[in-house]
Amino acid sequence: MSLIHDFFLCDKEHIDYRINHGGIEMDDDLIRYMSDSLKWIDTEWNELDNNKNGLNYFGMTIFRGESLSELVNIIKGWIEVFKNAPARFLLTVDYDIDSGLYEKKEFEKVKVVDQMTEVLEMCGKAQVSNKVLVHAGI
Repeated sequence: MSLIHDFFLCDKEHIDYRINHGGIEMDDDLIRYMSDSLKWIDTEWNELDNNKNGLNYFGMTIFRGESLSELVNIIKGWIEVFKNAPARFLLTVDYDIDSGLYEKKEFEKVKVVDQMTEVLEMCGKAQVSNKVLVHAGI
C-alpha cells in the first residue's frame, strides 16, 4: 500500500490535521510526480503566516487567498494533461539504486481526474467561505 496525502477543509480559526475531516486522499507517487509544479505556490506550513513554498511533505500545508487560486490553476492544468492519458497509464516514480532503473506505477485515469476534480471543488468551497484548504502530508 502506498503512502497517502489528505486534502480537507478547515475553519481558519481552528486548523487541525489530527482530526479526520472526510477529505480527499491522493497517492504519494502522484503528489511527488506533480511536486515540481506545486513548489511554485506560496503556501503556509503547519500554522498561518509560516510562509514557505509547495507542499509540506511530512506536515500540514495551508492554502488560502492567492495560494488557493494558484493551486486551482495548477490542478486544472494537470487535469487537462491526465484527460489525455489512456484509461490506465504509467508514471515514472522511484529510482531503484540497486537495479539502476526507474520504477513505473500504474494509475487509473478516471480515479486521478476525479480526485483532482474533488480537490478543485474543495478549493471553490474554501474561496466562498471562511475556510482554508489543508494538505496533510504522509
